[in-house]
Amino acid sequence: RQNRFRDPTGQPSTATLQIEDRDFRFSLVNEGSPYWNATKGRLGFELNSGVRISRNGTYLFTGIITQYDQRIENPSRSLVTINCSDELFRLNNTKIAAGAVTPQRSDERIDSVLGSVGAFSRPGQRILETGKANLGSAPIDSSSSVLEYLMRVHTSEQGRIWVDGAGNFRFDRRLVGEYQAIDGYLS
Repeated sequence: RQNRFRDPTGQPSTATLQIEDRDFRFSLVNEGSPYWNATKGRLGFELNSGVRISRNGTYLFTGIITQYDQRIENPSRSLVTINCSDELFRLNNTKIAAGAVTPQRSDERIDSVLGSVGAFSRPGQRILETGKANLGSAPIDSSSSVLEYLMRVHTSEQGRIWVDGAGNFRFDRRLVGEYQAIDGYLS
């Protein structure tokens, strides 16, 4: 995500790594690779493996591998492309359980939905501002993914949801202007 304020909310952040692999250590068939998993008989990282990218001790991206491609260009050069996506990608592929809910604020609903699927469960991994929208008790439709349902909550709130560089789920409530009465007028 280049800019959390301009980019569409609820869309997974992505990262693409391109590696010039002259010694084939990232090869899918190199049993001598330091990344080879002898137990599984394949490269030790694979689809859905975790990825964290940092610079100067600050995480810029935390997510999972969604695509891995190796192109051998000649006997001494391979180009590996690894596409990654943050955890919102996984929420899009997880179905939500049907059921009744009680009236809640938007942040409380987000917290309970994430808790029901065990997502972002480490302490402090859900950073949720107190919402403004009060949500009713309409039943949850089980044909939705978790992300689709969270986007409905997001639409009610008109705030922002995203995953930050450290892999934390973030929710900003709607932006409400601060009004001040000056001589009987709102400014």
